[in-house]
Amino acid sequence: MKRYSIVCYLEGDDLSRVRALQQKLTDLTGSRKCIDSWMPHLTLGNGIIVSEEEQVHVESLFEDIARNEHPFEIKLEGFGGTETWGGAREGVLTPYVLWVNPIKTDELQHLFETIRDKVTNGVDAFYRIADYVPHVTLAYGDLTKEGYEMGKRYLADSDFAGSILVNHIALVENFPDKDIEYRRFYLKG
Repeated sequence: MKRYSIVCYLEGDDLSRVRALQQKLTDLTGSRKCIDSWMPHLTLGNGIIVSEEEQVHVESLFEDIARNEHPFEIKLEGFGGTETWGGAREGVLTPYVLWVNPIKTDELQHLFETIRDKVTNGVDAFYRIADYVPHVTLAYGDLTKEGYEMGKRYLADSDFAGSILVNHIALVENFPDKDIEYRRFYLKG
């Protein structure tokens, strides 16, 4: 069984700018999980569990989606966060998360729903997204309550505007210490 996150990675200047913010928050809060285990990305779907028997079929479903969906751009603007992240696990992942806000568009919601309806509803999941809140994570996992408050104060005095070209869907295999891209499906529609 493999565990995959479904994302679109940032590229170019906005990748560098988000990575710099992640590093600043790591220095400020001591939270390292985000910077150590992920490259900046936009979450596009549920975290799925795929058996060896399902692997080829699941990949073919993503190929079909990519063949029919067009690339599009999403604006990034400002910051958000939560103290009640649903993926938190006692003693493993804290409930505190800070992120850059992508502006949710009909195209982004459509891609999320297409992935959900055609792929993720048909396989096991290690997390299911009930209400899609697009985000580009800056700090999570080992972010403490105090670190969350410090990070919020820092981000309140900061500005961020940028964009993401959503031109691919990446399956990212989850491992205990690091998540590694397994396969990328480029949108060609």
